[in-house]
Order: sequence, then structure tokens, then C-alpha cells
Amino acid sequence: MSKDNNTYNFNFYGNVGQNIAHVDKLEAHFDKDSTMTIAQVDNAEIKHPKNTTPQRKPRATKQGTKYTQATFEYIYFRQHSNLLAKLFQHLQTKAMWIADDAKPDNFMAIFEGKLCDNTIKWTGSKANLYYLIRQLVERGLISIPQGTTIWQITESHFIDKNSRHFHELHKQKAPKKSTLAIDKLIDILDPSIKDED
Repeated sequence: MSKDNNTYNFNFYGNVGQNIAHVDKLEAHFDKDSTMTIAQVDNAEIKHPKNTTPQRKPRATKQGTKYTQATFEYIYFRQHSNLLAKLFQHLQTKAMWIADDAKPDNFMAIFEGKLCDNTIKWTGSKANLYYLIRQLVERGLISIPQGTTIWQITESHFIDKNSRHFHELHKQKAPKKSTLAIDKLIDILDPSIKDED
């Protein structure tokens, strides 16, 4: 350390916590109130320890599907939204695959093509839900917005009887016993098919 007209030059190595500081020629000035200001620092190097705290990932299901507010769009929604209400009624009261306390407006919102957080409690089998949604897409009655997938939307907006989101619907297979019944339910949304009810 050398002293020259209230200027002190220090050469030091110091440890602060886990940081390692190497500072050459720290020039400090002391004023009349005994406070110190740093005038010049040459060759300052500070090494920080690696961050060991894991970063949080976006909200996702256990299997990694990201939840989305995106919804399907029923291609005849403007002209025939009443058909969606009819499908909901059949799924709830005749097939009994939708919970009794579910609201038709919540169901319809999932097929309106707008962002929403609505969920429907599906009390039927996972295979039935898989086949219903897959057939609606394959028959061209609902469309999927860009940037999402059929199963991402389905798993975001349908929950099981225990209020848990479905997972890995893409691994399901068509149900053996109820495919014909589901096909008839899907016919409800096709305005070109005459109503037999």
C-alpha cells in the first residue's frame, strides 16, 4: 500500500461468499467525512458460482402436454350452434358421458374457436372421448388452430370424473362396443344428415 496526497493504492485478492474477486490497483479517495469513493479500477474480474436452482418450466401436464386456451372450431358454429347444444344434451342425458352439473355454454365454448379456460367433466371412458374427438376432426366438422394439436386442446378442456386432466389420449384406441353409437352422435353436428330424432 502506498500513500500519495490522500490517494491509496491497494493490490489485493479477496473472497466474498463464493465469489472470487481479483482487483489490481484500486485507487480510492477519502474525503473529509471519512467516506471512500472509487476513482479507478483496473483489471477487475469477478467469478460467480453456477446457479444451482433449477429453472421453472411452463405449466404442463405430468406427461409434458402444455395446457392451452385454444379451442376447436365447429365449422358450422355460426349457422348451426344449436346442433352443438343438441350434441351436449345427448352426451349428458342419453349417453351419460358428461357430468350432470356441466353447463352447455361451457361445452359450446370449447368448439367456438376462441380462447377460453372452460373445462367439461367427462364421465365416460377415455376411449370414448378419444374416438369422439378424433372422428369430429376426421369428418371435417371441427378444425384445429395452428400451433396446437388435437390432443393438446382435448387434454386442456376435458377433465375426468375426479376433476383431473386426461393424459396421453393419443395412445388410446377406438372403443370396441360404442363406435356406432358415437358415429350417430357425431351425425348430429352434420347439417347434411337429416335428423331422425
